[in-house]
Amino acid sequence: MPNYKILINKQNKIPSNFIDKLTLVDVVDVNGNPCKLEQKTHQMYNKLKRICEEKGIYIGLDSTYRSLQAQKDIYESFCQRYGKEYADNTVAPVGTSEHHSALAIDLTISLDKGKTYLEENADLIKNDAIFKEIHKLLPTFGFILRYPENKESITGYKYEPWHIRYVGLTTAKMIAKNGLCLEEYCQQTSLCRNKASKSNN
Repeated sequence: MPNYKILINKQNKIPSNFIDKLTLVDVVDVNGNPCKLEQKTHQMYNKLKRICEEKGIYIGLDSTYRSLQAQKDIYESFCQRYGKEYADNTVAPVGTSEHHSALAIDLTISLDKGKTYLEENADLIKNDAIFKEIHKLLPTFGFILRYPENKESITGYKYEPWHIRYVGLTTAKMIAKNGLCLEEYCQQTSLCRNKASKSNN
């Protein structure tokens, strides 16, 4: 079983064989581009999406699994477009992105019932109230908000309302109940060693 509790950040690179132990499924993002997600993550995302739609909230996949090369390309693009300092504070160094794990999703939202989806981060931030409603649903489906507000000094990243991560039902509920980020949970429980395979709820 995959290690859904794995901690991936600037200090903890993803193990080189982590992705090899996963069952990946082919999915399509909101722009029709092929992408991949870990199987359980995909199943639970679909359940989250259905519940959101019942509440009049339309979510879609913006970014899922990224190879090391894809992350390198993104980082270099941000450096050219915004400068190295901005890129370093926004884009994870190669090997340290959660997207390498296929357990992380960058969501986008639609304001017209799924006809079109927001593309710019600035527009997503403007609709933070919608994301707050989504965040309330995450633990029920095993997801956490990976980079919450007021945890920047711990996670190393600014608040990203769109970046969610599958960690398993029990873990997600515990993190939400106690107002933790994943780094704090791992520090308190010592259950997040970066191994390729590990039992997990």
